[in-house]
Amino acid sequence: MLLQSYAVPTPRGTSMPRIEARVAEVRIDPQNLDAYRRICGFQCGTVLPCTYLHVVATPLHLALLTDAQFPVRMFGLVHLRDRIEVLHPVHEGDVLSLACFAESERAAEDGREFEFVTQVSCG
Repeated sequence: MLLQSYAVPTPRGTSMPRIEARVAEVRIDPQNLDAYRRICGFQCGTVLPCTYLHVVATPLHLALLTDAQFPVRMFGLVHLRDRIEVLHPVHEGDVLSLACFAESERAAEDGREFEFVTQVSCG
């Protein structure tokens, strides 16, 4: 699971609607993965670096941020933190399913803070 936290200035009373993005049957591009490993200094092997899952999920994050129902514009968002939890290794040949949604909206000093939750499953 990937958690990304963002802060965004929004008018009081603005709420985050439930917006989801999903994609099934994602296959890893071996050339892209090899380039990522080289650039980031990861060793070759069959297990994906957990941070590579963030790369795989980025199109879903962009889909949420640009969705017409999303209450704020992407520009002006401040990325606060990431957290990645790996419950079991993901292998290069695994076929993945991804689901992403926004949650945990809360008041922040200068507006609202929310998290994107991305779940990656295989098998």
